[in-house]
Amino acid sequence: MQTKALKLLGAMMVSFILVVVIVLEVVHDKHRRKLIIGVFCAVFSVGMYASPLTVMVDPHYYTPLSHPISSK
Repeated sequence: MQTKALKLLGAMMVSFILVVVIVLEVVHDKHRRKLIIGVFCAVFSVGMYASPLTVMVDPHYYTPLSHPISSK
């Protein structure tokens, strides 16, 4: 299990570094660089905190928001 986690961590680090290097080479405006990397980090952070919720939420008991509203 630890080797799988280390491989995943390594893949995430390599992909993050790859995105940063590509943005540094392609985008020359500092403000646009900050925007692109900031959006990438925000999406990555939301995904990191939301991924445990997919394990905790049971899909059989999940009720969409529209269902309770339309049933009244």
